[in-house]
Amino acid sequence: KTVINVINVPVFFLISGYLFDPEKNRDIKTFIIKRFKLLMVPYFAFSFVLYFFWIYVSSQQTGIILTTRIYIKAVLDVLNGIPFTMARPLWFLPCLFFIEVIFYLATRYARKTKIIIIFLCASTAIGFAMNHFNISQLPYSFNAVFSMMVIYGAGYLLKDKISEKVRGFGFKKAWILLPFMAVWLFTSVLNGEVDILGQRYNYMSLFYISFAAGSVFLIGFSALIRKNFIMDFLSTNTIILLALHRPMSIVLIMVLAVIGIQIPMVNTVPEYMFVLWQAFYVMLQFFSIIPLILIINRFFPFMLGRWYKKKTVAGRTPD
Repeated sequence: KTVINVINVPVFFLISGYLFDPEKNRDIKTFIIKRFKLLMVPYFAFSFVLYFFWIYVSSQQTGIILTTRIYIKAVLDVLNGIPFTMARPLWFLPCLFFIEVIFYLATRYARKTKIIIIFLCASTAIGFAMNHFNISQLPYSFNAVFSMMVIYGAGYLLKDKISEKVRGFGFKKAWILLPFMAVWLFTSVLNGEVDILGQRYNYMSLFYISFAAGSVFLIGFSALIRKNFIMDFLSTNTIILLALHRPMSIVLIMVLAVIGIQIPMVNTVPEYMFVLWQAFYVMLQFFSIIPLILIINRFFPFMLGRWYKKKTVAGRTPD
């Protein structure tokens, strides 16, 4: 978890920066509306679905008495962009929305690369300051905007270099990834577990070093994998997977308990058995979410910021 947390969410910002093209949208209003549909609409849609699910599970299974105040607070948290526990994986959506709007304005009025770099350095300095003073849980995950801005900007500024290296990368050069993997593993373990939403980076310099090394390894490794339907399906339905994996986990635990199967905990079974159980459970989660992915893409495309039905199974979201 310590190693994965360094790159699992930040890599989305890197990829988003890589795909960002200011020339596609010269009108600020059009750009903001477009990004709001693609990022904020899914955030609100899934958050409210998870909110009602949370109410049901809490009242029927845990025995916790939910008062009207708790209901209202959950709704206000969603509207204010402060996700409750069930919707926490969606925090990056409003954060990415603000990053894209701010970066769009920066690239529009500061066309020179040097000025953009200065802007990114300033954003990083603000991120360092917010981490130092422990400023966290701002509305719409705004506390993570400045520390993630430099990662988004790096994806944008280095897109040509990344594309060039990926095109010429093959299995014969795969050994180059080993030092980057080693740096990623060493620095992430040395720095300890990070929580971007909670503004807990420990040593931010180590975090950035670990992320940079991990990203190089991940990009290089992905270049070795041929494009296939499974990878395309996963990449085009990432938001649904992130939104529904927690509630699906709860549903599966309930179903398995009904049929008399309990998922073993750490130290209750041999380590290899625990790993096998976790792998089986993750696969079970994934296959259980697939029908929901198909239903949402087919009948509820508005939850993904679209107002039309996709004919394809994957349901690729347009830019």
